Amino acid sequence: MQARLLVPVLLLALLGILVVAQAPEKSAASPSVTVSAEVAKAIVVIKSDVGMSQKLRAFEKLKKKGTADAISELAKLTEHSDARISTAACAALGRMKSDASKGELKAIIKSSTKETALRKAAMNALARHGSFSDRSWLVSNTRNDSKLGSQFTVISAKSFWE
Repeated sequence: MQARLLVPVLLLALLGILVVAQAPEKSAASPSVTVSAEVAKAIVVIKSDVGMSQKLRAFEKLKKKGTADAISELAKLTEHSDARISTAACAALGRMKSDASKGELKAIIKSSTKETALRKAAMNALARHGSFSDRSWLVSNTRNDSKLGSQFTVISAKSFWE
């Protein structure tokens, strides 16, 4: 009799573990943002040892998704130790062209504690994909910054302004 009870109890316990494992996780950058399975899968690919072309496809999926969880996860990826990943995250945020994604880029640019290379990547993304008002914001917020001045000169000379 106990053996008959043991099998259903074990099956229920296993089902409970599977349900908990499938529950969406909360974003560390924005605790109120729930990360969807699709976004989580793209993040796993980006952080794995796959080739850069596969990682770039995952970035493209996040860009197309355009949701709050995708923006939050891309913002966290800008802090990645691999400069290729942090730069690609900035580019994806810029290509999203939403107010929230551009806000993340502006926060990176304004932060003097962030690495200069990351701030320059965020400048490029905002200049390339932002609106005229975003570019005006760049002019007023980076022109006199000693670390970003050279990048301001470069992007103002390019055709970003067309």
